[in-house]
Amino acid sequence: MAAGADPDALVELTRTLPASRLWSLLLRALQTRAAQRSVSQLMQQWTDDRLVVPSCVDQRTLLELDLHLLAAAQAFESVELSPLAPLGACSVVALTSQNRIVSTIRGAEVVADPTNVLALESARRLRKDPEAIVKLATSHR
Repeated sequence: MAAGADPDALVELTRTLPASRLWSLLLRALQTRAAQRSVSQLMQQWTDDRLVVPSCVDQRTLLELDLHLLAAAQAFESVELSPLAPLGACSVVALTSQNRIVSTIRGAEVVADPTNVLALESARRLRKDPEAIVKLATSHR
């Protein structure tokens, strides 16, 4: 992936450059690339990219399933998670490769495993009140 890249520039981008400057650089690069895309390129990605196609399951079916499962978890607080989590939520908490996660350019990642995010939320709540009993449930796609 970094073949042909200047080694010093790669170190600057991956280790030295402050995160806020890196995010700004990446935002500009993607803004430029997006401006160069055509409608046919968008349609091609919509057709071919498994990360962006809609689910084959009817949304009403998924909602019914969610209601059924959450009703069975009455003893838990139901939490609606953001679609994004802090960068590293999977690779730091669950020790999977970040290359298997859809990372964003703003220091976040698309939630791949809601249990990692629930663990982060549980830890946040327990820091506020170490004696609390935290029981969380969610359904996340």
